Amino acid sequence: MEDNGTCPLCEGAGPVGEPCRTAACQRREYRYVPAEHLPRDGAHPDAMVGRAIDEYLVVAVLGAGGFGTVYLTLQLPVLMPAALKLMHRDPRDPAMEEVKLQKFKQEAQALARLTHPHIVRLLKYGVRDGAPYMVMEYVEGGRTLKRDLAERALRGEQLDAAGAHHILKQLVDGLDAAHERHVVHRDIKPENIMLQPVAGNPDFVRILDFGLAKFVDERTETSMAMGTPVYMAPEQMVRRNIGPWTDLYAVGLIAFEMMTGRRAYAGKTAQEIVTLKLDERFDPVGAFAGDLMIPAPAQAFFRKALAVKPEQRYRTADELRQALRDTFDVIEREHAEGMLSVDLSGLLTSQDLRRKSLLETAAISQQEAALAAEREALERARRDLEAERERLRSAPAAVAAPPPPSRRPRPRRPLPAHGDGERDRAARGAGGRRALEARRHRGGGARGGDRRRDRRERRVVAVVGRRGPRARVAAARGARARRGRPRAGRGRRGGAARA
Repeated sequence: MEDNGTCPLCEGAGPVGEPCRTAACQRREYRYVPAEHLPRDGAHPDAMVGRAIDEYLVVAVLGAGGFGTVYLTLQLPVLMPAALKLMHRDPRDPAMEEVKLQKFKQEAQALARLTHPHIVRLLKYGVRDGAPYMVMEYVEGGRTLKRDLAERALRGEQLDAAGAHHILKQLVDGLDAAHERHVVHRDIKPENIMLQPVAGNPDFVRILDFGLAKFVDERTETSMAMGTPVYMAPEQMVRRNIGPWTDLYAVGLIAFEMMTGRRAYAGKTAQEIVTLKLDERFDPVGAFAGDLMIPAPAQAFFRKALAVKPEQRYRTADELRQALRDTFDVIEREHAEGMLSVDLSGLLTSQDLRRKSLLETAAISQQEAALAAEREALERARRDLEAERERLRSAPAAVAAPPPPSRRPRPRRPLPAHGDGERDRAARGAGGRRALEARRHRGGGARGGDRRRDRRERRVVAVVGRRGPRARVAAARGARARRGRPRAGRGRRGGAARA
């Protein structure tokens, strides 16, 4: 197998899922995990990372809360991703420990009843060292609705009415499936709504965290007021008359935020929010109608969806689904200019604003660093230019050198005719030229036909060229005499001998 994993403890390499080969890691039951899931800043991962809970290898932390920690796991040996929620045990508070255990089991039982594309599925429930855990479907690539709205607001983007309707419809469909099984979520909020990009739907809704789910087929009262105050229904605060309308009230609040960019109950504290929700005289729609120009159909929808008394609200998911369809149809047909785009900056929390401030500060710092680097480069170029100017100013004026004379090719001397080239070259010495001219005047040379006499004459001319005038005259006379007298032993024509 390929060594594509890393041990979280000793950082050794090995196949993902296999036990670490180090003895210390083997005693602690550590295994190799994908390196991309380990912290890159040198921080130590969670103590559970690298260990296996039954057949699920823990590779990263997805989140943590009061009830437990949610881990990203890989099912061995197929390495299928899954989300594992492990409950925290605290023996110091037995009463709270019992409440947590009851709620944990209740969530597992609720998920075990539900099978719907918009609800995460329960894969397994078990106990490890006395701590219960449940394995759920992992929503890969998902983002919460809260994060999606906050990022849109930070980027200055807007959410149109069609996009809001698409998300709300899927949310109601998932809750309808739960209500048919007599399961009420009781904690519907943007943090528990995941948007997962799938083929053909970039905002596929997945409902999470049924930890506060209640089985309304047993009873509609509750012993504790549990939930998030901003999205809790009034009946949750008085702990009675819990039902499907409780979840639909939260859907109405989320719809108000997505369609107006404001919170319906903008109290500074949880107590202020609870007081506003229990006050039947408070009208959240009227508080913003003048500023936001909410169309009349939307006002009617919000007033019914956010009524204090449950019997005055939408009682079933079918009613709410139809009301949403009618409201958005009217908005897109008659009031498109005011409602097709919504500014979401009013939904930013103080934490979001701090994050926005940090992002803006980081952007400004990057711009300042870029400007500083540009100024430094310009200053360096200016210094180099000044140095070059100073060098040219202090150097003596250089006299422009005249251009080199053009080397004209010497005219070629014409080749002498009839083989006179050698004699011409031999006659270059002083006086030799006159002797050669005298010889030609007498008609000697190659034209006479005697080649041997020519050779002798050339030798004489070459020697004469190096002597004085008298010697040259004497040599010339001797040459003439020899030409006129036959050689010894030969006749005048070189054939008969003298007596």
